Amino acid sequence: MTRIAALTHVRKDDYFLALWIKYYSEICGRAHLHVMLDGDDWTSAVDLSGLQVEVLTGREGLRVRDDSRLAAAHTRKLSELFQSYDYVIRGDCDEFVCIDPAAGLSWPEALSETRAEGYVYCNGVDVIHDPTTEAAFDSRKPILAQRRNGVLHKGYFKPNVMSRAVASSAGGHRADGPVVVSAHFYMFHLANFDEGVFAQRMQARVSDAKGGSYDSHAVTRRSVSAVIDTCDSPLDFDEGITRARIQLSTRGGKTVVYRPQKFRDGTVEFEGNKAFLVRIDPRFRDIL
Repeated sequence: MTRIAALTHVRKDDYFLALWIKYYSEICGRAHLHVMLDGDDWTSAVDLSGLQVEVLTGREGLRVRDDSRLAAAHTRKLSELFQSYDYVIRGDCDEFVCIDPAAGLSWPEALSETRAEGYVYCNGVDVIHDPTTEAAFDSRKPILAQRRNGVLHKGYFKPNVMSRAVASSAGGHRADGPVVVSAHFYMFHLANFDEGVFAQRMQARVSDAKGGSYDSHAVTRRSVSAVIDTCDSPLDFDEGITRARIQLSTRGGKTVVYRPQKFRDGTVEFEGNKAFLVRIDPRFRDIL
């Protein structure tokens, strides 16, 4: 029997923690969900019974330092998990890894793709809300059935799935090895999937470290939704993914690179870098 675990960390974010637990319970089983609570100064209202929970200390309230501390915690935890599991799905609590429905693969079949390098980079889609044409999120319906737009940018093509303990960089953006992008794993990043949810979440995060580096992070996350107004013609989903996949993992005549590459063209810009605005394909509508 294939043993699969899911690993995340969270701080004062019950909304996405509850969603993360619900989603990954169906893939791994509740007993195989590993949650690191960031800080001993808060208590989650989410039901954590049956999960494997660890409380992390040492938080400074400075995003760069805290990200490095969390990366070290993830690296340590992954080494522990691979004593018991064949595969681990690792990511932030607002990151949801899925298999392309068109691939027709089971999770064990899909995860075998990681065996060559010990990981693959997922095709990352930053889901955004267009409040001028899309209603506020209705929890009675699937999320991706209510959102049409996604941004493909370098930062969310991440090595979220692995078959060995991979040292985690800050934010989990890189693996120590060649950039190999999955043929069938997608990661939907939901931080900006709804304007109302985003505002509540950012208020909690900024007030947690007022005047600190989380303030600038809130501005950055707000800017991703603004790209809708800069592009009249979003790309077909699969065309955008193909172009992003190639540009992330090649440079000039090099077909093997060891760090994710900036996109060389794009339909929009995000944080001064090229990116692609795409229409999310309807085949994903029931995933989340």
